[in-house]
Amino acid sequence: MVARTVLTVITLLLALLTLGLKAGAADNLGLIWSLETVIQKGIEENHVPGAALVLFRDGQVIYCQGYGYADLERGIPVDGERTLFRVASVSKAVTIAAVLQLVEQGLIDLDADVGSYIDWPINNPFPEPVRVRHLLEHTDGFGTRDINTFTLDHERLVPLGDILAEELTPPVVEPGSYIVYGSFGTALAGYLVERVSGISFADYCARYIFDPRPAMITTWLNFWNIFLPATSG
Repeated sequence: MVARTVLTVITLLLALLTLGLKAGAADNLGLIWSLETVIQKGIEENHVPGAALVLFRDGQVIYCQGYGYADLERGIPVDGERTLFRVASVSKAVTIAAVLQLVEQGLIDLDADVGSYIDWPINNPFPEPVRVRHLLEHTDGFGTRDINTFTLDHERLVPLGDILAEELTPPVVEPGSYIVYGSFGTALAGYLVERVSGISFADYCARYIFDPRPAMITTWLNFWNIFLPATSG
């Protein structure tokens, strides 16, 4: 059911973009209404507390809407412009972008051994080294188990390098030989950014990737401590 809802939403989005969706265009109202209907139905049938949809065209927001609740207990609705959501593995694309920025600056070599950038050895039983490009392609060879990178208590957050040094296991297949989706490689890519830039990964993204305007809040930091009028009650 979730997959069917997502597929329907994607189909409607493609229709909107194909027709050249513009803010307030009357010809698009029917498709927008259909899109909202599908999202509302999906929220109800799949017991999703809340969601938001934002469409951009040529760098401008042309549609922004919240659905459901940001806080069920207090009845606070989702605000498409202010409610914060965890984006989970969408973060991988941001991490890759950060690495590629440093590649463009000549500070990281995509074909270099990752071990040349970090401060502890990777236990690799294979002749092929784990190269930087392997981290970006999901061909690093590492296993797919979760690592200890999430906590509800910000006081218990551990530096990324410390987590990786403790929990990174040897590749289970030769680097570059298979595409296996996982989080080890991307987390290690984020640590490369820290090592090369000399600042924390969160600070790097805040300075060089995320929109610095106060109204556009994107962060790696403790967003449960960020209170906005529309969501804090």
